[in-house]
Amino acid sequence: MLMNCQRHEKSAETKTKFMDALVSIWNKEKCSIDHITVKEICAAAKTSRNTFYYYYEDVYSLLEEIENELLAVHLHLFENFPNAPLSNYRQGDPFPCIYEMNVHVRDKEPYYRALFGSYGNQSFILKTKKIVKKLVLKKLIYDGIQLENADFNLELIASAVIGARQHWLFSNPDLTPFEVSTMIGRFIYGQFYGLNRQP
Repeated sequence: MLMNCQRHEKSAETKTKFMDALVSIWNKEKCSIDHITVKEICAAAKTSRNTFYYYYEDVYSLLEEIENELLAVHLHLFENFPNAPLSNYRQGDPFPCIYEMNVHVRDKEPYYRALFGSYGNQSFILKTKKIVKKLVLKKLIYDGIQLENADFNLELIASAVIGARQHWLFSNPDLTPFEVSTMIGRFIYGQFYGLNRQP
């Protein structure tokens, strides 16, 4: 049992080396992921090509694992959001769940800079939008708020979330997760909870 745990830890450590290496190269070179090679990743990770191919088929399967890990955190942090009561929310507080998400973004900042940057990954952005739209819609339904032109407005909201995160990372990185979450809270509470409620 102990041996299995050690093997699992070693495997996770090796995968993290590959992930960190890809993100580091991506941020440094500021290029399309199509131009990053397995050879470069292995050199940066100080690990062999054989080890890389033991875990991944190619650079894109490594990218997919990075995406899936980050999106799993999104889902975990927001899973209770639709049912969270907002009656205790006060202006000036960080919005529920948003703060935890922004702490995660700060912790994994190199990853988000790579994925959301000029040469980032459109697939990740679209997947993130899909999660945001799904959870926002569930929350509005739970709170009895009817969103007019729902498809358009949910896309607008999701795009705003992505845009705000990009602005934070690339234009205003000195802001803390608390400050960013407080500003988002003012916007969400003012916009969503000023809408007409269902009878």
